[in-house]
Amino acid sequence: MKKLMMLGFLTCPLLAHAYVLPICESDTFSQTIKQKYDSIDCGSHHGLFITENAKNLLGAIDNKGKIIIDNEYEQIDVQDNYPYFYIQKNNLWGVADNKGKILIPPIYTQIQPYHENTGVFVVEKHGKWGIVNQHNQIVQDFNYSRIDAFSDGLASACKNNQCGYLDKNGNTVINFIYQDAYHFNKNYDLALVKNNTNYQFINKQNKAILSFNHKDNIIPDQNIINGFITVNFYDKKSNNEYFGLYNTHGKIILSPIYEYIYYDKEKLPIIVKKDGKYGLYNKNGKKLLDEKYTFIDSYNCGVAQIIQTIGGQEQIGYIDIHGKFVIDFNQKPQLIKTSDALAYLKINSKDKSCQEITSEPMIEIFND
Repeated sequence: MKKLMMLGFLTCPLLAHAYVLPICESDTFSQTIKQKYDSIDCGSHHGLFITENAKNLLGAIDNKGKIIIDNEYEQIDVQDNYPYFYIQKNNLWGVADNKGKILIPPIYTQIQPYHENTGVFVVEKHGKWGIVNQHNQIVQDFNYSRIDAFSDGLASACKNNQCGYLDKNGNTVINFIYQDAYHFNKNYDLALVKNNTNYQFINKQNKAILSFNHKDNIIPDQNIINGFITVNFYDKKSNNEYFGLYNTHGKIILSPIYEYIYYDKEKLPIIVKKDGKYGLYNKNGKKLLDEKYTFIDSYNCGVAQIIQTIGGQEQIGYIDIHGKFVIDFNQKPQLIKTSDALAYLKINSKDKSCQEITSEPMIEIFND
């Protein structure tokens, strides 16, 4: 039984998380159609259903059982945001659309996930990367050791051990002067680059907004989440890692002195751990609770469980997004339940946090 692949945001390589192609037991297809295949994926991808035949080759049919993509491929990857199917044949990759048209023949060793409706694909052939359009016409020659997927209109790329940025037409937008270059963060117009002396976040005009000298042993994360840049500090003396936060203007929000940092949605505070104890800060770096608690859990519906240990005994309470107690430690243990705190907030909350869908990015950072 083959695997159908689902594509997420990747720089390299192409393949993302996989799941085994199931046997569809629903009534979507007649028994006659089902008998033609070893298995059919019940999930529709841009109106198509992936099939597997007796030779373990994959294809796709529509909801009436009409063959749209012939069963001749070793793997098929799907991308939910765009109607493209990445097809593998003889260990090489191409692209078909949801009408069954072969846009890119399977002649490439890798293809980056399609992003931002650029109209082009980043592909690898004979160990070199280039850019082709939807008719497989070359936009940028295969001169690069690496080209990443497009992000915020640009693709980071490297050749001759130097890295820079290309646009969808293959033009060099930021010169190849860096040791390494990462994707531009959408909504922030910033990207992490590395040179001989620094890590820097640059804008699209190649102006450095934030720099970290290699001598300081601080390494920033390439991703900007909820307006924060996470930095990692390696302390050679203690052989430990610590974490901190900067904003996108280069301001230090939290110095890199924490063993653990957790931040979720934009309106929620930052949970930290220092010297084995938990504390709380707001998004501007103002301390809400000292680092003296045994544990602070992530927020649920605007409240978080907080634990302190007194005389070897744990006491549980609940705090709101301002670090104020909605259920204090001195309440009787049998009354301190999550449902009590949620019920309190549903009645008293003005920010409607209970109705929010927690689909925004979340990051949790800690050392072992």
